[in-house]
Amino acid sequence: MKTKLSIKERVLLTTMLPERASLEEQILSKEIFNKITLSEEEKKRVNWKVEKDAAGGGRFLFDPETKIEKEIDFPEAELNFMRDRFAEISKKKEITMDAVEIILKIKNIK
Repeated sequence: MKTKLSIKERVLLTTMLPERASLEEQILSKEIFNKITLSEEEKKRVNWKVEKDAAGGGRFLFDPETKIEKEIDFPEAELNFMRDRFAEISKKKEITMDAVEIILKIKNIK
């Protein structure tokens, strides 16, 4: 099923993919990651930067005024994987306010 995702939505989705999972889940995760990753051209257009912190983490910075959407086709298996992942994160009470909109968008794709 096809949907249009903004830069922010794509970045948020990457943060919700699992670091560790079964082989089958990681294959689906990689396929999703490859679809939603920003191209070098998109990064230039939105002035993409990664700001590192002292602990080795960081945050992504970009110009939110630059509107770029990409149409992405997610097969049913990928949609089900993301929906299951959202349920796992929710059960752990790790859903951020920023993530609610993209979660609802993916859950409502028919």
